[in-house]
Amino acid sequence: MNDVSLRVPASPAFVHFLRNHAAGLAASCGFTIDAIDDIRLAIDEAAACLVDRAHETSTFTLEIASADNSLELWISIDHPSHSWPPAGFEFDLAWKVLTGLCDKVSYEIRNQRPGIYLLKTSGAPG
Repeated sequence: MNDVSLRVPASPAFVHFLRNHAAGLAASCGFTIDAIDDIRLAIDEAAACLVDRAHETSTFTLEIASADNSLELWISIDHPSHSWPPAGFEFDLAWKVLTGLCDKVSYEIRNQRPGIYLLKTSGAPG
């Protein structure tokens, strides 16, 4: 599978597009139902962390790359933030939820875009 990306307005009303896009790709890669549900919840949580930093013209970008039984997901907003990651993020409930749902999580800035990197393995044998 090739890498894919999706851009939508950075608004809670559009998060379901990101969630469904990621879930569909995970299903086509053979992820278990539980792993797909984890991805859906992680996208919701990551978007909630980012939407507070968005402006009315901001967009979410979700980039997904598939690798050996895993998906790498990068969700970001196009509004630069000098305070990313937020101070004390590792003590926030959002961080605990994300690290419980995914195999690897990191808050990063790429190309001046604050975002959250998620790695999720398929949960399927072999």
